[in-house]
Amino acid sequence: MNTPKIAILSIAVLLLTVACGSPHPRVREETKRTDTLVKFRIESDAIAQGKLEKRPQTDIFVSLPDSYRSSGKRRYPVVYALHGFGDGGMSMILTLRGKGSSGADVPEVIVVGIESGNSLGGSFYANSPATGNWEDLITNEAISLVDRKFRTIASREGRALAGYSMGGFGSWHIAVSRPDLFCGA
Repeated sequence: MNTPKIAILSIAVLLLTVACGSPHPRVREETKRTDTLVKFRIESDAIAQGKLEKRPQTDIFVSLPDSYRSSGKRRYPVVYALHGFGDGGMSMILTLRGKGSSGADVPEVIVVGIESGNSLGGSFYANSPATGNWEDLITNEAISLVDRKFRTIASREGRALAGYSMGGFGSWHIAVSRPDLFCGA
């Protein structure tokens, strides 16, 4: 390929990225909390779509199974755990990981908790011109980040949703509207 064709192709890709938005959120900070817990602070294009949102940032917590570090190339399914109104991203991780129990009945999965409070208290994991596109945050940005950074089963067969209260609504809504991305809720 000659140089003008490469330049035209590069410009076309840049314009598409600007017009369509990148599914990759900008990671502002990555913090390893323990060997099995990583926190990302991201700047979200999806949240920034809301007219009321002054801070289009959120935290994504990723809890890895104990075997993750020692399992080499093994890939893991992911549970996107959506918290209830007034709660936080870590609450579902703590619930699903069974802290305080032996953990023997906890499956070998990656659990992702997304901080989903907003200027009105809770996002309900729905797209909104007022508070931002929280469904898009999960279906585009969070999945992209987690699949890029960790050894996931990066297909619908390797993804599920879980939640209660506001997160239960979000889990069912997203699972029904995006069966191409999630195998269950």
